[in-house]
Amino acid sequence: MLTEYNSADSTFSDHVSEGFQNNLSAPKPKVPVFDDWQSVPREYATRNKWTLRFRKIKPKQSPAAVFKIIQTRKLETVDHEFESEKYISLYHVSQTSEIKQTPLNVARHLYYRCFVEPADRNKLIKWTQGAWEHDGDEKYWDAESDNWGWRHFKENFGLQSSIDHIRGKDIYGIFGSKSSYCLIIDLDYHNKGLVLFLKRLSALLELFHGQHRCHYQVSENNAGGVHLILFFGVNSSLKSRRRWLWRQLADADRKDPELNFTRGNLYETQFNIEVYPDTQRGVRLPLARGRTMLLDRPLDLITSRGKAVQDVVGYIQWLGDSYRQYIPKEDVYRYVVERLDVKPVEIKERKQQKTAVQKATKPQKQEKRSLKGKTRGAIVGFWENGKSEYFIHLNAAINTTLQAMHAEGLAEEDAVDVVMSYVEDLPDKTVSSRLDDLPEVRRVAERTARKIWSSPIPVKWRKSQERWSDIGFRVSDKNTWNVSQKKYEDVVVDCPELEFTEVEKSQLIREMAPLLVGRKQAQKQEKQDEVIRAVAYLLRYVLCCQREIPVTALPHILTDFQVKMKSHDKQTQFLRLLTEWDWIYVRVEYCHPEKHRTKAGNNRARAYGVGKAFTERLQAVVEESETVITNHTTEYKSDLYTVSYFFRRPESLYISSFDDQLNSQFLDTNQPVTHRKSLT
Repeated sequence: MLTEYNSADSTFSDHVSEGFQNNLSAPKPKVPVFDDWQSVPREYATRNKWTLRFRKIKPKQSPAAVFKIIQTRKLETVDHEFESEKYISLYHVSQTSEIKQTPLNVARHLYYRCFVEPADRNKLIKWTQGAWEHDGDEKYWDAESDNWGWRHFKENFGLQSSIDHIRGKDIYGIFGSKSSYCLIIDLDYHNKGLVLFLKRLSALLELFHGQHRCHYQVSENNAGGVHLILFFGVNSSLKSRRRWLWRQLADADRKDPELNFTRGNLYETQFNIEVYPDTQRGVRLPLARGRTMLLDRPLDLITSRGKAVQDVVGYIQWLGDSYRQYIPKEDVYRYVVERLDVKPVEIKERKQQKTAVQKATKPQKQEKRSLKGKTRGAIVGFWENGKSEYFIHLNAAINTTLQAMHAEGLAEEDAVDVVMSYVEDLPDKTVSSRLDDLPEVRRVAERTARKIWSSPIPVKWRKSQERWSDIGFRVSDKNTWNVSQKKYEDVVVDCPELEFTEVEKSQLIREMAPLLVGRKQAQKQEKQDEVIRAVAYLLRYVLCCQREIPVTALPHILTDFQVKMKSHDKQTQFLRLLTEWDWIYVRVEYCHPEKHRTKAGNNRARAYGVGKAFTERLQAVVEESETVITNHTTEYKSDLYTVSYFFRRPESLYISSFDDQLNSQFLDTNQPVTHRKSLT
């Protein structure tokens, strides 16, 4: 969306930085304001984007447009949410000039595009002087400490930061996002089990050396391990990449269980070693200061402006070389082992065993139990069945129940009376020893109610009450406690029975049966027949269901069949397979433009239709698929049987590969770099 804004308007200047205000303080023509990146013309871009296009902003240029971001913030102290506006400066192409492309700046750009741009660029880790210290319950960063460590920063990771990393000025790390060009295996030693470390290192070299552009990053001194970097050259789904790696390592575990690389299963992948990128943990970028890259040989440092820095040009050239050579794996093994920080393990004195009296008198810390997404069930379970799974004591249950009644709008005295009736009707009197003294319990309830009713209703309770009201649930009325939030039984499946062809049955047995019943069970004839019946019913259900089908509804829909559908990953994989086979398609895709900013809504159930292979057999009516904007302002329609790209595997989409970028930019640039000199 594009709006016009006068740069001298005081309302706008309240939300921008002082420098930006100064640029816009004098009367000037109106500045365009965008609030959707898709609507920003290509001739407008941020300073960082123009740099990536090999253009720079001319001196003394004011922004030609701005991009507005509305952020929802929360004040925890008063439990209040508010919206704030953030503005990003955009510059027109006429305000820029061309930057001469050299092998050095092209290599830096490719490094940024491959390792930083696909990552979460709103946060990073940085090797910083200081250490975390504790002052009572508070934790703070002591910058005066002589130690160094990783510190998390919530700031934008731009091109200049990656250049500083390559030049050795700083050391940065990234957090994973939705996609990646690479995977990094961080094999740590840290003086813990040298035999296991060496065994794992040998196994990983056997698995990956010489393929997937596998190379290594290791510290020159006192190494605590090694990074194995697998660079695939295509920016694809990080989740799919990690699942692929899990399969490779799980196969190694089956051959040698002592390696113990993995745990979990294909749909709930877990690693016993560190695998990056990771959305929750940062990882050091390649070409870090004090590290050596092992490619076809140890990558030498170069001299730039009188300083020894990493050779990013040589690194990018090796990644893009179709005839690249690899350093022998025996040399990799020897190089890593020679630099390990192997120290004698300190023998610690055995701790004195505590006596039974000491154990008994030690105060036990009460476990904090989260009610997120479980509040309604916790309240009902406690008062109806005496289940104390989520409440550590009676007072906690009383407090939560009164909070809910406050949100419902009950008067303070009425709420106390209702809670006391629940206390008296508790089926299990052993949940609290104070149930023998009901007057004391009432005093506690009244004191708690006074505190709750003297404050405004918190936002989270207001939202919970709105959801409960939609389904007819009220905490103050036990007659409403049996309502169900989701109803799936209203779909009548009355279409003709579906018979699969032999080819379709073979496809189900080969690909769908292992997902729904497991690989071993999929070999049994009765299990194969059960999967075939379940999928046939699901297709008939899709035809008869006129509304959207949530992914989480699949276990309820297929409850009459002996298939395993409790895992959310299995549910999404089930729909993904059917969609990829064109057995079903996304009939209606919902979108809220203010929330999603795209043509598809995240976490919103979709309406499906049966694929064209079954329209005649099920007597299906041909319909158009559509994307519905949920504020009812616009509707986008597409061809029939168009499959939503959310369900396509990454490899089926065309994504510009690293090799394509290299051929189009780097290999065409043959200008010499006079300031680069190899260290010998």
